[in-house]
Amino acid sequence: MRTIVYINPRPSIDRRNNPYSSGIINKIIGGKRAAIVTLSPMIIGALTPRDEYNFVFLDETIDLVDPTTVQADLVAITTLTVSADRAYQLSADFRARGIPVVLGGVHVTACPEEAAQHADTIFTGMGEYTWPAFLEDWKNGVPKPRYDAADYPLVDFFVTPRTDIIDTSNYLALPVMATRGCPYNCDFCCIPLSSGHKYLTKPVEDVMSEIRAWEACVKPGRIGAEKPDYLFVDDNLYIKHDYTRQLIEAMKELHVTWYGQGSIHTAADDEVIKLISESGCRAYSMGFESLNDENLAKMQKARKADVAVYQKALDNLRKHGIMPSGYFIVGFDGDDATVFEKTVDFVRENGVVQAVLSVLTPYPGTELRERLVREGRIWGTGWQLYNNWNTVINPLHMTSDELEAGFHWAVKQNNSPKAIKAALRKFFAEGPWPAKPRLRFIERLAFIYFALMMLPHPSVWPFARFCVWVAFQRNAVDFRGIISTLLTMEIGSRIKDDYYNPAERRRQRGLPLGDVNQLDTVRPGTPLPDPKVKAAA
Repeated sequence: MRTIVYINPRPSIDRRNNPYSSGIINKIIGGKRAAIVTLSPMIIGALTPRDEYNFVFLDETIDLVDPTTVQADLVAITTLTVSADRAYQLSADFRARGIPVVLGGVHVTACPEEAAQHADTIFTGMGEYTWPAFLEDWKNGVPKPRYDAADYPLVDFFVTPRTDIIDTSNYLALPVMATRGCPYNCDFCCIPLSSGHKYLTKPVEDVMSEIRAWEACVKPGRIGAEKPDYLFVDDNLYIKHDYTRQLIEAMKELHVTWYGQGSIHTAADDEVIKLISESGCRAYSMGFESLNDENLAKMQKARKADVAVYQKALDNLRKHGIMPSGYFIVGFDGDDATVFEKTVDFVRENGVVQAVLSVLTPYPGTELRERLVREGRIWGTGWQLYNNWNTVINPLHMTSDELEAGFHWAVKQNNSPKAIKAALRKFFAEGPWPAKPRLRFIERLAFIYFALMMLPHPSVWPFARFCVWVAFQRNAVDFRGIISTLLTMEIGSRIKDDYYNPAERRRQRGLPLGDVNQLDTVRPGTPLPDPKVKAAA
């Protein structure tokens, strides 16, 4: 029986260029865990006949792969832009041993000519279209160098993921997909490459069956920390309201906790959010993107930055016991150095518990990248920089170094223990809720235990103090939601002084130390620009 090894490459071996990897959870519970497993190996595994192939999944977010020890007849590697450099390195190592390598994923779809130089076969588009055809060709000894999904009939159904190839104990959350595609066309987004604009829905009973299959694999947690939650990875789960209502009603019967993401206007709908809360939803993420109407219009968002609607959505989530989370991007053409303070103020004033801030990044295949290439405003090289934390563009109204330094300032402000505590106080103030009672005594003891586990590590004492604080909050709710805020705090703790030093940042990234453009006036060694000072000036 032939062996196929499927690899999810790590974005960067250098942890500083992989800011969303976590160490704090591992210090608390021991072992190695990642936030969530990618769904693609389970889909490809399900399309691979079990009686013909031994299918093995290796995840570098858990352990790095040593290509000299892996035994395989074929290696398949999924590729995001930020992990492309690592994928190419792995591919070269395996091919040097005579093992054929195939590459797929959103980056390969965006950059097929580049990827083709690093693989025996590449795939563009969704794997459901192309993987079965490749397996047939490979079995017959005539695999093609390239398989394009557009060359095959449309797939109007979803494959049931193969969950048995995953060790669920390695992850804090498990993925579920009920819909695919997004009808919107935001210019910075690469979803059209990975999912397309056609909005597809999976039968509700199939979604329930997948979650039941997951439930059969996971270990029940004594206090809830060991049992993973479910994350709906749908780009927008709430586009077809009738379908979503059916799905939510069915979720009630499973008695699981889950997280999702959707539009701000959906969160502002009291009736819908009430149903979502009753079905076990504990956190809801919204794409604010920008608080500037000019930016929203240019990125082709079909809405305005209506702060009143934003506040209603956030208040609505809290009222129903759902932890509010939001995505923000800085570096749009309408942004100047005041954007950082404005964003931080909005997050604080509105109690966004988990604010995910990103630097505008021109991913391959997006309209944004095409425009910035035409304008000559992309200067960053090396795909490992494309992790939403590094500046690779020249913004219009500030220098690239000001953008990166201001971004890191805002991340540190939003994700500090002080900021997280303030947001949680606001969240706890409206609890407890009928479906989400206050923390149990054993859960409070668990936070004390976590603090004790961190005592031998001085670098994480702020996290230990936070755990003690939580344990004594009378109205504290949502054990696992609070655990996730530790990850948010860890992101902020990654910001060190040398992040603000342009010369040091460039040295770490192997870039020239000189100015990236004539407007770049930040000198090496200059401390972090304070947006408040600049705004006042």
